[in-house]
Amino acid sequence: MCRISEHPRIYFVWRPCLADAKDDHILELAVAAGVDCIVTHNVRHFEPAQQFGIEVRTPKQIMESIA
Repeated sequence: MCRISEHPRIYFVWRPCLADAKDDHILELAVAAGVDCIVTHNVRHFEPAQQFGIEVRTPKQIMESIA
């Protein structure tokens, strides 16, 4: 897996951005990967992700949207 996977370089460090510094690496990965959504139970701490165009939803919200 590691041999064929892509290892993108993260050029930007957005820290500190989130209320909990232990969550900042998740936002950095999401921005670098260009994701549309972060799924977490900790929605309140990830609200600043919206400034990067990343929606933050709970697992329940995701499941309801696909049901």
